Amino acid sequence: MLASGSGATTPGSSFGPAVIRGVQMPVQPPIPRRRKQRFSRSRTGCLTCRQRRVRCDEAHPVCEKCASLDRVCVWADGIVAASPAPGSLWMTEASLCDETGSGSDGGTDEALAGVDGSASPRSTSRPPAKKPRAMTGSSSRGQTAIALTRRSSASTRARAASLLPLVQAVSAPTSLTMGTSAIALRRARAQPQLPTFSFALPSVTPSTTMEPFMQAFPSPSARRLFHHYLTSTSTIVIAMGQRDDWSQNPFLAVSLPLISLNTESPARAALRLSLLSAAAAHIHHLRLSGPGAGAVAAAELAHDDMLAETRRAKRQATGKMLLSLSKEGDAELDAVLAACVIIMTRDVLSADAGWRDNLDFAIGLIHKRGGPAAMLARDPANYTRRFILEQLTTHDVFGSFTTGQEPNLLGAWAPWWFECEQASTTSAQWESCERQFGVSRGMIDVVARCRIVCWKKTRLGPDYAGDAELEAVADLLDQEAWGLIDELRIWAISQQDSPRKARIQFGDHIYRHAMTIYLLGDVLRVAAAEPSIQAAVHCVLELCSEISTEPVMLVWPLMIAGAAAAGADRDWARQLFDAFGSQYCYDLPMARRVLEEQWKRIDAGRGPEAWDVLMKEMGCNVLLI
Repeated sequence: MLASGSGATTPGSSFGPAVIRGVQMPVQPPIPRRRKQRFSRSRTGCLTCRQRRVRCDEAHPVCEKCASLDRVCVWADGIVAASPAPGSLWMTEASLCDETGSGSDGGTDEALAGVDGSASPRSTSRPPAKKPRAMTGSSSRGQTAIALTRRSSASTRARAASLLPLVQAVSAPTSLTMGTSAIALRRARAQPQLPTFSFALPSVTPSTTMEPFMQAFPSPSARRLFHHYLTSTSTIVIAMGQRDDWSQNPFLAVSLPLISLNTESPARAALRLSLLSAAAAHIHHLRLSGPGAGAVAAAELAHDDMLAETRRAKRQATGKMLLSLSKEGDAELDAVLAACVIIMTRDVLSADAGWRDNLDFAIGLIHKRGGPAAMLARDPANYTRRFILEQLTTHDVFGSFTTGQEPNLLGAWAPWWFECEQASTTSAQWESCERQFGVSRGMIDVVARCRIVCWKKTRLGPDYAGDAELEAVADLLDQEAWGLIDELRIWAISQQDSPRKARIQFGDHIYRHAMTIYLLGDVLRVAAAEPSIQAAVHCVLELCSEISTEPVMLVWPLMIAGAAAAGADRDWARQLFDAFGSQYCYDLPMARRVLEEQWKRIDAGRGPEAWDVLMKEMGCNVLLI
């Protein structure tokens, strides 16, 4: 009931306050009308945007609007540029000219100023200028074919030739959502600049991010290294995700809670020392690889040998791990294994040939406790333990390429590898392996089985021909290899409608083609000049060019495809190595050195050599991933 009297008005009246049931209501101010923002029409934009009455950014040859919507971009001067088909990975010649033209300005790494070690922002690497080719097996460029003395039967060569239309049919994933245009992809995925930190400061300024760790890192030098690890080192060891968001970086999400708790534990001390060792290795690389690196390196090494410092920190971390096992038993086993993971990261960054001792130590601890499945069965909801075991397992799989041995932790069938639902509560945890390495769990399992088949074939030796029993075993292994090739082909078809993230799909298809090359060449002894292998080589190089903004964890596919490449494709592989350089450390130059030596032996008629044999002869037994 409305009250009447002086000053009382009906609700909604604009002449005075409303009184409802004796309560005076506040006057609501009138809501101003929003004026529609007017945009001036572009007079020089493409005709497609002008016809659709949308703003055109006037980028040539395909504007961003047309590229994002897969429309034909028509210009007033008669130029017609068609955007790639939805999901297409192949870059048009026009888009490549746009990327490499005089108008593009590629980012460059700035030198670390002086000896203070301030980290420079990571450069935005441009993809190498490479004209795409049609995915055909025959070469029309007059390039030199790879003449290899491989032993393969006529039936094997015929079956390999039958793969060519299959490789062409499923060479490019058709449902990728990473971007419909190479131009749009590179505009949208520009590399974020890493925060810098001046090592000339006497101490790290306490902040909300550093405060919980002040007790764990009491000295100024330790805080500086820890800060560099957080802001720089940890961002180059994951393949995807929001690298500056710690909750989205599984590497940090697991290690940081272990560091901040129980600072008196030898296992936690080992974890902190391994972390500082990885940061020191990264700083050493930055100071020696940037512009003016000679002067910086000379001044730096005169005061403090960072390389010796990182080795000393690694030795101290190993000692703390041994002390923890003798005093604490299995109470701090997760922290000990986490320290092994970070030491492996340090070994990868610094291309340390002593990586095998650390990995064997961790594998021995796991086997003594019944293996990964038994360790997870004791605590199925322990995400930290699962993540650490995944890290060790994946490094063991890729390390088997260097050692020539079979993987130790991931066999022919390992159900624990896929049973991650109990320990995962968030999407970041569910995709921890994918975020870290840029490939799916299933693909890592396939890579492990490819390595097992190759290891079995290698154990027969090179002279099994003529021995009926050994030839029967070799035929069984060849059938197993063909089964894996068929599985990879079916994998491509089944992944067409997969909802996975684009980076994971790119990684899966890159490894799919690389493993096809690996099985055909190293197990089935098919010559690299075969059209099916050359088609797979082109697919790997094309996909790596498309994903050059996120190239982490792609060393082995580039080496495997590069070894089978010839002529202009070798130059293409070299350009990819150059483009990937800003997101790797000493491991990428070492991989390139091994590949160059492989090419020399192939050209001299002495190759290709098995990777483990070649790296051992060169003294380059490093962990590559």
